[in-house]
Amino acid sequence: MIAVFNRLPVKKGAAGQVVERFANSRGHVQGFPGFVSMGVLRSEEADEVLVITRWQDREAFDTWVESEEFCIPSALAAPRLTVTAVK
Repeated sequence: MIAVFNRLPVKKGAAGQVVERFANSRGHVQGFPGFVSMGVLRSEEADEVLVITRWQDREAFDTWVESEEFCIPSALAAPRLTVTAVK
């Protein structure tokens, strides 16, 4: 299993809206093969949102990134990705 951490800098005061947008768009990724879970966190001190997705393996994540669904607005974009293996 892998976890992908996506740090999203956002405009000042917009973190709540970004979190809500991700919460409403989860259907784009939830049914994707190999997807396990998503968490969306908001920084209280910085204008930043952290999106954490868990995948069965790296291949499943790479397939998602190359898919048409990934290109849908509000789908998980990848400006700053950190992929971490989880046991």
